[in-house]
Amino acid sequence: MQNEPRFHTLAEIYQLAKSHPFYLDILEGSQRFFYTPITNKAMLYAKIETALDHPQFRKGLYLSPSGGSTSNQVLVFPTDVKENRFQRDCIAKCLIEEKILTPDAIALNLFGGSMMYRSLEIFNDFCEKANATTLPVGSSCPDSKAYEIAIRFGANTIMGFPSRLLKFARYVMQNNLQLEIESIIFAGESLSSYHRKYLQKALNATRYSGLYGSTETGVWAYQPHGFQPNQYLFPPELMQVEIHHPNSQGFGKIIATNLVKAVNPLFRYDTGDIGK
Repeated sequence: MQNEPRFHTLAEIYQLAKSHPFYLDILEGSQRFFYTPITNKAMLYAKIETALDHPQFRKGLYLSPSGGSTSNQVLVFPTDVKENRFQRDCIAKCLIEEKILTPDAIALNLFGGSMMYRSLEIFNDFCEKANATTLPVGSSCPDSKAYEIAIRFGANTIMGFPSRLLKFARYVMQNNLQLEIESIIFAGESLSSYHRKYLQKALNATRYSGLYGSTETGVWAYQPHGFQPNQYLFPPELMQVEIHHPNSQGFGKIIATNLVKAVNPLFRYDTGDIGK
């Protein structure tokens, strides 16, 4: 019987990765965590595709394609469903504590949900965990219909990728419509100060919060209202973060090791993002 999900130590994840088919040849002969190779999409693609060919391996998985996959190779990282729920519960507690989502929120959800992409479903789930109301219209919903639903149900929060939020705000502005939105929740891209001012002008929004993650890592960091556009917090028990080859200002590649994923570890993974 599979053990229940929990937070693991770095040493535990290291030992699990050494015996996992994704990392057997990569970690062969390694003795210390910080001397092992950094992994990336290209290194994991073939191993994951081979594993997914076996029916036994496909059971109990949360599957979604990775954004930023290169060439024609779309990486689908297989996350255990129980571990996925455990990680979401961890982040949901942070969103509730920081009042990013509250029971008073009525959220127009403009995230996407097609071709196995899961952002619409993820943010519906976060709303439910916070006892908030979600209006899951999706990113492909026409702006006119999204506005109609927002008015009909009294939306006070809008969620989506910044580009989609700005498109909706432009529709409201160009048609001289009125909408009283208190809170903006974004993910997938940063939301600049300039764009925040535009959203405030169009939607009267006064609070801006963000989430950060990927298919491979899961959602693991969050930006409470009042933070700078590129500043995030994360639970250290959830993720081991390294900054690889930082420059003189401390910026380098963000390397992540997930401390929840034990069934299929994410080990010293190059997220493709820069941070410090």
